[in-house]
Amino acid sequence: MRTAADGTGIWVAENDAGRVSFISLDGDNANIETIVEADWASATAVAETGGVLYAIDTNFPALGGDDMATTVFYAYAIDVNM
Repeated sequence: MRTAADGTGIWVAENDAGRVSFISLDGDNANIETIVEADWASATAVAETGGVLYAIDTNFPALGGDDMATTVFYAYAIDVNM
């Protein structure tokens, strides 16, 4: 999870769901908005900079196997117009 640059909410990477969501906060109320759903192995981190959200896919489910390709990490840029 990461706080949005403008302080209006929180970005959440939802691991095996392959989803990134934004939770906006208003007092005791929260609104959850799905930003992107993808065929990622395990979205584990998000970071926002310059109006672009970066989601990191680590492929954690495959780690520990004999194939070194399972240790590849991917970063996906998502334009969020913040």
